[in-house]
Amino acid sequence: MKQILILACALAVGALGACASMESSSGKSDTMAKKADAPKKKKKKKPASGSPFTVYFKQNSSELTEKSQGSMFDIMQKVRSYKPKVVHVVTHTDLTGSPAANKKMSEKRAANLAGKMKGAGAKTITTEALGDTQPLVDMKGPSAANRRGIIIFKKK
Repeated sequence: MKQILILACALAVGALGACASMESSSGKSDTMAKKADAPKKKKKKKPASGSPFTVYFKQNSSELTEKSQGSMFDIMQKVRSYKPKVVHVVTHTDLTGSPAANKKMSEKRAANLAGKMKGAGAKTITTEALGDTQPLVDMKGPSAANRRGIIIFKKK
């Protein structure tokens, strides 16, 4: 009788040990299952083709405003990160000055932005210097909103 009791206890202890090891291994598989179910990290989204970035220029200058200088730093970082196929630059002036002078100023602004994009690693850069032909604000005289440059990342 004593032997049966010892045998039953040994079987019980063995069964408990087996249950414990099953629990620990199932805990591992639960952890692995949780990792598999965990959401995957999302990749950085590239700006959509044609997404414009706008910067502004000081009056009668191809130099960016202080605020736009900070924006330009961010845009240049995006060029480095996303490596767009083509960077398209469009520049404008306000309605002060003659159309010929505004066209020249717009060309200087386009060259300035194109140089910055090239410095950031853009391979292909296209420019359009529109001068005062497409004002946002139709007023004679200085208008900061019209002195703008638009930078567009294109896929092709």
